[in-house]
Amino acid sequence: MSSPRRILGFVLWVAVSAAFSGCASPGPDLGAGSAPEAGYHPKLPAGIKTFAAAREDLAGLLENRGAALDLYFGDSYFAQHHLRDLMRSEGGIKTIEEGAVPMSVMYNFGASPQYPLDIETKNISVQESMLKESSRLFVLYADLPDLPITVSENGETVLLGERQVAIGRLNAEEAHRIADDLFFMQQEFKKIKEHRVAHFASRAAQYRALAVKPTMSEEQRKYVVQANAMTQRKDYARAVDFYLKALDVDPVAYPGAYFNLALLSARMQRY
Repeated sequence: MSSPRRILGFVLWVAVSAAFSGCASPGPDLGAGSAPEAGYHPKLPAGIKTFAAAREDLAGLLENRGAALDLYFGDSYFAQHHLRDLMRSEGGIKTIEEGAVPMSVMYNFGASPQYPLDIETKNISVQESMLKESSRLFVLYADLPDLPITVSENGETVLLGERQVAIGRLNAEEAHRIADDLFFMQQEFKKIKEHRVAHFASRAAQYRALAVKPTMSEEQRKYVVQANAMTQRKDYARAVDFYLKALDVDPVAYPGAYFNLALLSARMQRY
């Protein structure tokens, strides 16, 4: 699997004032009736045969773009991630972003009741396990099976779930490709999860039967060291990626990876 691509440089957060509300965009235009189900419904994309291929195509559409797009986070996203009260508090967005934001990004707070946070960006990082804007704002591929994927009637916005996350300011071709790639990943993730659970159960049984437990290989240790470094930098999303890489090398040689993944999930408030 390809290495996760990093969001380009970071700058210190500049406090978001109430003035943003006055200049904020109105939120995604869903077209006539504002009904997400009224638009394009994704299908399995032609020529895409693997999860990695779908992710690579998605990266080509979302990373390092020439034209800006809008990334909307809905009120239900903040409720699900236990961030609603934090977002509405003084300095809430600053806390959500943990003091650093991607360069060349504009944050509009209070853009609409349904999508209170609108991010104008030219880069959404397509990583091993998630679409990432920041350590608090992301979409895990593991969550895709529970997020209906549609395109608005006007063909400009890809919608994930009911008022969860939306990607806007697209042309119809881009929107359809993004929706189709995500749909493929959604279907594949179900198979991947089933395979991983079965594989882990078999390896765990072998592990319990061993009198002498296995130790980490140097390849696995390399990923654990990188995961620890990302944790120290409070880049919890990348730390998760590195721990998952370590478990791909051997799912049982370092049981502490599961404990650390649980702690990182709590840090990201993904309970």
